[in-house]
Amino acid sequence: MKIIEFAHPGAPITAGATFLNPFNVKKLLKGCERGPTASMVLTKRNLAISSIPCMDHWSLSVSSGLSLDEIDPFFASQPGIGALRGWLSQDEVTIELWRPDDETHEDFDKGDGDVPAIDVKRLDEIIKYVTSHQRVHAALRTKTPFVQVCVLCANGRKPWYYSSVQPFLSREPVEPMQADIDRLNQWLSITDDLPVECDGHARIVSALLIRENIDHTVLYGSLHFPDRPPVNLHYWIRLKEVAPRCIIDYRARMWLGEEGISHGVFVPERGRYMAQGELTEPYSPLIFEVLSGRKLEEFPTWAETCQNIAEATARDAGDTASPTGSLTP
Repeated sequence: MKIIEFAHPGAPITAGATFLNPFNVKKLLKGCERGPTASMVLTKRNLAISSIPCMDHWSLSVSSGLSLDEIDPFFASQPGIGALRGWLSQDEVTIELWRPDDETHEDFDKGDGDVPAIDVKRLDEIIKYVTSHQRVHAALRTKTPFVQVCVLCANGRKPWYYSSVQPFLSREPVEPMQADIDRLNQWLSITDDLPVECDGHARIVSALLIRENIDHTVLYGSLHFPDRPPVNLHYWIRLKEVAPRCIIDYRARMWLGEEGISHGVFVPERGRYMAQGELTEPYSPLIFEVLSGRKLEEFPTWAETCQNIAEATARDAGDTASPTGSLTP
């Protein structure tokens, strides 16, 4: 990582700075005056971001020595993807694409509320490219970043959004944490029926998270819910990345019943989970096999699950695809 410039001489990082090939963006953007987002330019080999207030993409590219001459045109006919611009936050990447300036209002919005005729295969290519980019992995400290494309309208109207978890053009963006919660729930739901209690289930899930390098903590403590006696000893998992405000608990209902009790991956209500300590011992594949009855490698990976979900969602959405290649919600 290289610091290109500060907001002004002698300024702290929190006042804003420009970085070339950053890592751990969450730490770099913590407490920034601009907020938890940065402007971004991504090329084949480099990623530049800036948390300096009002830093535009052109100024960012110039100060970082990157060229926007080959910025990806919306309807690129040539193979490959040029430089991309957008925004990067602690847990997502948003790529900005502009329609050509000579597009008419009728050609873009069709005048009847329909989505524009856009080749979504091109959007899929861009998302796949950004999702697999090593510089993005280093910046967000994950190999499965959440990426969405924002298609800006030259006429100033509300933009369109597209992502792998929402593979159709929509006026509303996808919240990255909710998308990850949905994907995590689908991935981990296969462990729900295993004949283990909360401690064994937490160890099973922890082994899977360790295998995928997803940072987390296994906690133990008590549960406190209205109109129910407290559960004095319970185990659950707190995620530190992917969905960092969430916990994983598939066994609270074992003690408290189903009504009003969250299940799976979710953001807990304040005061419901009172941690008293954490488990730190490593969970070997042998322990995992004893608890689950299956070998660790038999369970699908997190990346495979994300890919399968994206493909399944695309197939479902594809049933309503128009001949032009655009998808309707």
